[in-house]
Amino acid sequence: MPKIYIADSYALNTGDLGILFSLIASIKRRFPLAKIIVESSHPRHLRNYKEMNELLIVPRIFDIEKIDKREGELLSKIVATFIGIFDSSTFLIYALLKSAHIDFPFMVRRKRRAQALILSDVQCVLSTGGGFLSTRYNYGFRLLTYSVALLLKRKLYLCAQSIGPFETRLSRALIPFFLSKCDLITVREPWSSEYLNQFNTDAVLTADLAFLLPSHKSIKAQQQSVSICIKDDGSLYSKKNLIDLVQYLLEKNYYVYVISHTPVDDTLGQRIVNKVESKFVRLVKFGEDPSYVKQIYASNDFIISSRMHGIIFASERGIPFIALSYEPKFSGLFQLLRYDNQFIFETGTPSLNELIRIVEVLIKNRLKIQAHLIEVLPDIKESAQRNILKLEELIYASI
Repeated sequence: MPKIYIADSYALNTGDLGILFSLIASIKRRFPLAKIIVESSHPRHLRNYKEMNELLIVPRIFDIEKIDKREGELLSKIVATFIGIFDSSTFLIYALLKSAHIDFPFMVRRKRRAQALILSDVQCVLSTGGGFLSTRYNYGFRLLTYSVALLLKRKLYLCAQSIGPFETRLSRALIPFFLSKCDLITVREPWSSEYLNQFNTDAVLTADLAFLLPSHKSIKAQQQSVSICIKDDGSLYSKKNLIDLVQYLLEKNYYVYVISHTPVDDTLGQRIVNKVESKFVRLVKFGEDPSYVKQIYASNDFIISSRMHGIIFASERGIPFIALSYEPKFSGLFQLLRYDNQFIFETGTPSLNELIRIVEVLIKNRLKIQAHLIEVLPDIKESAQRNILKLEELIYASI
């Protein structure tokens, strides 16, 4: 019975939840008796989903949930940060001693000791962090878990990642070092594969695991509908454009879903809906099951997305899209889908006229684009499944 420790799961993002739920379902199909442990940024929130029933959920070694829960309470944040540093240090020391054949778990706090023992017992630590190995995110939390896994001599698998860019000297030294120690790396789009070639790092090109996410609930389709998947980047200019875009789509007789993939984006979505004030606009807040959100996208004529997994959920059902990009991984996804680059805005804040022009081009070519997506998707889903086949090889090699 394989024991698999899934690390780096971020619970406050619909796309990351889609990755996690797809991964768990795929592992259960391959290894029905597998023991799966999920390390999450926000374990309490993750327990709300039926997909996590009967699974052991643990916090990150540095438990950020304790900090996120106490907004505005400075003293509590300081205490939680101190505890996080203490836990990180004791986990590392425990793993270091274990690597020297000294088994002394008692230095780890009693509340966290079971997690340390679990890490020393699993066959594989599988990182499903999506796009977090980049200087655009706090990659330190990931490297901490990798350090413990490597010291404990566990198999380390970075699964279906977007990796890079490394924009500082420290990241260019640290991240490639850890990558060189991994037993297996798969990347979910060509940009990451090409970027890692610069560092002589081998990675298998696959596809995002969320391409395997099933859709459970059926949505009553509106006659014409569009989803706008938002991202609150703090730009008033961007917000005004989104409001004007919704009003333009309403004038074209589309029903509009404004979809938030994170709690942070809920506020922006509410402002847009309040400003437009139409019964033909619906806000879908963060917290819905990813399969349900995917089914909304499946009911649309097309979508406009500032989030990568809005595109993945829609394209897997053959729904055309326009991307408001903010990271290289978007370009990589376009490469994977062999999708026309005129439908991606690299800046993320195009003018309203530019948006409308591209929307009209997409509407005119919608059926042709849809046919293309349907044609390329079988190969992409097969590539996504390859992540699990690689895990199977890694597990059997460790027995």
